[in-house]
Amino acid sequence: MPEEPRDLTLDELDERISSAFQDAYPDLSQEERKHMSRNFTQVVNGIVDIGRKVGSEANHSHMDVANSLIYWCVASTRLEDFCNGEWDPALEDPGIARISPRETSMLMGEFVARVADWLLGMEVLREFPELYNTFINGAVALGTEGWEKNRGKLEY
Repeated sequence: MPEEPRDLTLDELDERISSAFQDAYPDLSQEERKHMSRNFTQVVNGIVDIGRKVGSEANHSHMDVANSLIYWCVASTRLEDFCNGEWDPALEDPGIARISPRETSMLMGEFVARVADWLLGMEVLREFPELYNTFINGAVALGTEGWEKNRGKLEY
């Protein structure tokens, strides 16, 4: 079975994301930056592929982008590991922390790293309007279709 031809727009996007990571993280080694940009590029390409498969040409709101960002920052993180653990009846005592300070620090560090990568990638994606829209479409389809789109109705 022949391979699908490579999307030249995605090739250019990959190069620009790599360049953006190189510029944004000068304190890291070149190997670390390449690894980070490659990981992020793989996520972007996968989400763009999902966006193309679901096939919507919708104009997405800032709430769609926010929901997508939070989904990306929370899905498959340590938070899921913490939530999938066994329930400890001692946690019913309101004086006991549910997540240790070390776990909280790990979780916040992971969220900050993901948000930083997402924002950097979004800057680059904005240069590719069709891919940007397809990317958000894929991110919404990936896990946020049923999420609230009216900020005024969110509880926090």
